[in-house]
Amino acid sequence: MGDRQSYCLIDHRPESVFKWLQSTQDADLAFLMVDPSDVVTDYEVVLPDWDVEFLQLESENEAVVMTTVTIDTEAGTISTNLLAPVVVNARTRLARQVILDSDRYAIKHEICPFRAACVEMDLAA
Repeated sequence: MGDRQSYCLIDHRPESVFKWLQSTQDADLAFLMVDPSDVVTDYEVVLPDWDVEFLQLESENEAVVMTTVTIDTEAGTISTNLLAPVVVNARTRLARQVILDSDRYAIKHEICPFRAACVEMDLAA
C-alpha cells in the first residue's frame, strides 16, 4: 500500500459486501475489499505474535479482517487474496497487511466469473 499510511473504509453501495479502502492522502488510491468470510465459510487467520503486538490486539474480537479484490477483465474473473489479508484493530484503528503461513489459501481465490455472477454481487458499473 506504498508510503500512504492513512486510509478510511467506504461502502461500495448500501448493503454491499464490497468496501473501498480509500487513501486519505491520495484521492486516486483505493483498494476494493471484501470480508473473506463472505466468500469462504471456513477462513481462519492465525497471526504471529509480532503482528498481534504491532496491531496492539488485546483480543481476537478486536481484529477486523478484509482481503483485497482483483478484477481481471481479460480472464473474466474476480478474485480475492486470501493469503495476505489486511487486519485492522477496531479499537486502535491500526492496520497491517499480513502474509499467512498457510498453504490452504491462494493469492487469487476466484470469487465469481466476471459477467453474470458479479452483476449479482453488485460490482457491475
